[in-house]
Amino acid sequence: MDRLPGPVEPTERVEPCRYMRTWVSRLADGSLTVDLYNDAPGGPPGGVLLEEWRIDKDTLKRLFKKDIMGNGYTLFLPWASCRPEVTKVHLTVRYDPAAGGAPLWAQTALLTIEHPPAPTGPGGVAMAQ
Repeated sequence: MDRLPGPVEPTERVEPCRYMRTWVSRLADGSLTVDLYNDAPGGPPGGVLLEEWRIDKDTLKRLFKKDIMGNGYTLFLPWASCRPEVTKVHLTVRYDPAAGGAPLWAQTALLTIEHPPAPTGPGGVAMAQ
């Protein structure tokens, strides 16, 4: 299980790997959709959708970079609905080619989020954030 410190602004590094190499190792011409699911115990199978980010083809083209990890896309995904009770999540990523055809899918492993305690002021009183 991967661990993310909270509060969280997820950054998904989409990089070339075995099953994604055909479309991520070069400039993509389509759009990307990233969904964030709450995998709380007792919830429905597959989790509850919390957020969805849609990256259009023009934005996706601008995000293509070559860095120390190689070619890929680093996505900043601001999580507006982040709450301390959400501690287990997963992401799904869908690439839709501009020319049509079957979309490509990937799902992350279960991610555990540790939310730090609220900062305290003098006398141990919780500070407004």
